[in-house]
Amino acid sequence: MGCCQHSIKEVEFTDPGIKKEKKEVEFTDPGIKKETPLENAPIFDVHMNDRFLLSLNDQSSNPSLEIKEVPKEIPEPVVEQAQPKVMSKFMSGLLAAKAKVKEEPVEVVEAVKEEPVEVVKSVKATEDAEVVEAVKAAEEVEAVKEKSEASSEKPLLKGSLKFFGGLVKSTIEKSTIIVKEQIENVEKGTEYVVKQVEDAEIAENLKQIADDAIVNSECVVREGVKRSATIIQEQVAIIKEGLQETINAIKDLGIKKRVTDIIYPMLKKFFVHSITCDIEKKYTIHEILGTGGFSTVKRVIDKITGIERAAKIFVKNSMTEKQTDILMKEVDALKAVDHPNIIQVVEIVEDFSKICLITEICSGGELFDRIASTEGFDESMAASIMYQILSGLIHVHQNGYIHGDMKPENILFIGKDCTSLKIIDFGVSKSIKKEEKQVNCIGTAYYIAPESLEGVVTNKSDIWSCGVILYMMLCGMPPFNGRNDEEILKKVRRGIFDFSHKRWKNVSKNAKDLIQKMLNKDPERRFSASEAWNHSWVQSSVTKENQLGELGSSVLKHLAAFRANTRLQQATFSYIASSMTTSNEIDELRKAFIILDTDGNGHLSELELRRGFSNISLSASVKLEDILKSCDSDMNGQIDYSEFITAAIDWHKHLSKEILENTFKAYDKDDSGSISITELREFLGGDDDKMDEFWKQLLEDADSNGDGVIDLQEFKELMLRKENS
Repeated sequence: MGCCQHSIKEVEFTDPGIKKEKKEVEFTDPGIKKETPLENAPIFDVHMNDRFLLSLNDQSSNPSLEIKEVPKEIPEPVVEQAQPKVMSKFMSGLLAAKAKVKEEPVEVVEAVKEEPVEVVKSVKATEDAEVVEAVKAAEEVEAVKEKSEASSEKPLLKGSLKFFGGLVKSTIEKSTIIVKEQIENVEKGTEYVVKQVEDAEIAENLKQIADDAIVNSECVVREGVKRSATIIQEQVAIIKEGLQETINAIKDLGIKKRVTDIIYPMLKKFFVHSITCDIEKKYTIHEILGTGGFSTVKRVIDKITGIERAAKIFVKNSMTEKQTDILMKEVDALKAVDHPNIIQVVEIVEDFSKICLITEICSGGELFDRIASTEGFDESMAASIMYQILSGLIHVHQNGYIHGDMKPENILFIGKDCTSLKIIDFGVSKSIKKEEKQVNCIGTAYYIAPESLEGVVTNKSDIWSCGVILYMMLCGMPPFNGRNDEEILKKVRRGIFDFSHKRWKNVSKNAKDLIQKMLNKDPERRFSASEAWNHSWVQSSVTKENQLGELGSSVLKHLAAFRANTRLQQATFSYIASSMTTSNEIDELRKAFIILDTDGNGHLSELELRRGFSNISLSASVKLEDILKSCDSDMNGQIDYSEFITAAIDWHKHLSKEILENTFKAYDKDDSGSISITELREFLGGDDDKMDEFWKQLLEDADSNGDGVIDLQEFKELMLRKENS
């Protein structure tokens, strides 16, 4: 489960209409050489008998071979009784040839002389057979090169190089494996023939033929590798050229430097630290908040800051590979999103036995509990909740993800007496950049979309689930009900519901209209998150709340005054804002952001900022370009939620001695009393050796005495400079 703080049951549904074909697949490791018995050697035994006959009978090619008259009486050889086995064509031919030489040597020679051309062709075909696969591989590499040269578009992304390099590497590896197998078969076959054939010169001729084939095959492989390397070098040159053209096209030197910084690893706008230590060393663990499929969520308190958090604890030895993959996908999804209505990950703590996902804590309970405790919400309350849920989904979908398990249990309220909420549990989230069909659908029967039962999951599937949630909020019952999951899913597939219950009598037509458009069985005609959020019922119900009051004006003034002269200051402000503040402390800032975000996507554009500042007296003296430059740390042209919180905090009040000392301790991992360049780099998430100069400059910004480290006093002076107020 995601950042869940409650008990949740997941059910796996398999569409009975989808037939699964069970195929037995044999997996082999290409790195392990498989010994091939001689009688099964695929290349050697096809033509080896012909070679043997040619070498045996063609006196012109082997003049040293003399046919001696065989004595008339030949003693009959003693043959031991052998175990019955299937003999290969090569072995059968070899024994037959030997017998033929002993019994009728003259006739064999005459037969070979009569058809020399066919025998020579057979030998020629045999010599070429070993290199056919390698030549094909080289031709495939050449075809890829020609296709690349014919393209008029230069790949400007490193991803294209990685893909192409992988394709070439795969082709070379396959051809090399084929040739190696052929070489091994030829070598084994040659050794066997040398042992079996009595005439030493015949054996030597056969061995020479095999050696020539090996040399030719190796030459072909080397040529293919050489061509592949040339193609990769050409692609690298194209990418470098395109990257340089992009940088050179930017005239402004200041902007050029910022773009260059983006190309390489840089400071994040908010932090998700990975720490290796026992969780009990950093947090005091308290009661269980909930359990998931393979995790337990507990309330914890940071021993340094005293801030409450939620810890989702996974025991390593009880996790399967699939479950580990689910955890990693959840972390990736949560790192990609940054929204006031989505749970925020603070850090990841790992030791030898556990992985702990630390998130902000929501103590207000589940939406499910609030629905269960009443027969239905009033429309204003329901609209306010849907406003937040849909805004969060707009952000999730725009960042390329599907939540995949929207339900009331995965929506938590920040506090008991408020309606501010967070979407949690991204454990089954999916990337929508690559569409894929799946046979098994994971979800809860009441909320799963009809197309999901057919193996198709899209962002519209989340909207269907939200339609079910809205239906339940307004009447207290699900639109698709039944005695068991089978009955429920049958009704979901039909997609038919109604408003016949008496509780719907007092619900507005506008609310019913939105539900109908969210629960449209056809995903193409179903509302998107943005369309549902902009529906008149949602917008009209929250209009009165969306007014910036006096406190909102104060927030904007702090936003306009925010300055961070160095990257270390910017990074430290971001860390304090995300890791050393509680939800209650930033509640008013969160509300102000939601009001300013007029399209609900979790970003503040220049236009939205202009509208917000137009309502306060400071608007005439504010330069929006300067605000974006100061606040937009990831330089995407917008102010994201974490960037807004960082800039809007009243740092005059918040930068207390205690906060600064606790932040210093977070940097100083070895408790040495100073921050080294290594600790600086590890803390800020940089691991690129090419950026040594960058980290050196970062440290020098605060290292006033030049001793190569930052002590506590230097750190405080850096953070309390008046220019940053």
